[in-house]
Amino acid sequence: MQAIILNCFGRGGSSLLWNLIGSSPSVCMTKSEWHEAFYKTANVYPKALKQFIKQTSLKVPQSPLLVNMARRRAEADISTNSHNFQPEARKIVLKLMDYHLAWTDVLDSAFAETHHVILIRHPYAQCESFLRSGMSIQQAAKYYRNIARRMRAIGEEKNGIVVSFEDLAARPEDTLLELYERLSLSFPITDTYFVKRKSFGSSRKSNDLAIGDILPIASHNLSNFIDPSVNDRSVARLSASQKETIWKYTNSVARYFGYCERYLE
Repeated sequence: MQAIILNCFGRGGSSLLWNLIGSSPSVCMTKSEWHEAFYKTANVYPKALKQFIKQTSLKVPQSPLLVNMARRRAEADISTNSHNFQPEARKIVLKLMDYHLAWTDVLDSAFAETHHVILIRHPYAQCESFLRSGMSIQQAAKYYRNIARRMRAIGEEKNGIVVSFEDLAARPEDTLLELYERLSLSFPITDTYFVKRKSFGSSRKSNDLAIGDILPIASHNLSNFIDPSVNDRSVARLSASQKETIWKYTNSVARYFGYCERYLE
């Protein structure tokens, strides 16, 4: 089986893209995010690894034990009863978030072939979502910088496909068409994509509110489902000093991904 690795931030639009990729008949999805499937039945050793990678910038070593465990737990988490069960699929899409990107090399070794997709978002809007999860402004900015640097390295080392949240929100149909073609994915026969209804912006205060119903959406209706102003409203909630702090810590990696200090430029 091949794997598509969605390298992403939490609270950055990843559930949307994950489900859109998983709507292809070429792809099967897991019930949960990869790290949840890996750790929920883990013994002491992987739990210790979880704390280790959270506190360091080191990659998880590619031991045969971890490689086999990573593959087996991902494949065991494929749902045979969900909306996106694809009996003929030969690819699996795995959502790899935040500091769990340290597992990238292990997952590369766990599957016959891997393709990397990097979902990036402007640091202002992304960091504002971190603030609502309880981080301070400096913690949010440093966290963005550190994770985005990992994304940059993955993109450069593994020929990753970069998708911006801004493009996905503003022109979802075109963005999805381009991504499907680059990943050589089959399009849904009925032109139906499955997306999760969830709250965004100031109405989302905790990760519990990320849980929502799965809705079937035709491709030409995706632009009606996704609110392209979600970033604008997030940035509007930041003060000038908060934006200054965010840009101070993130400007180098943000510029690499094509972002500028003046958000609307």
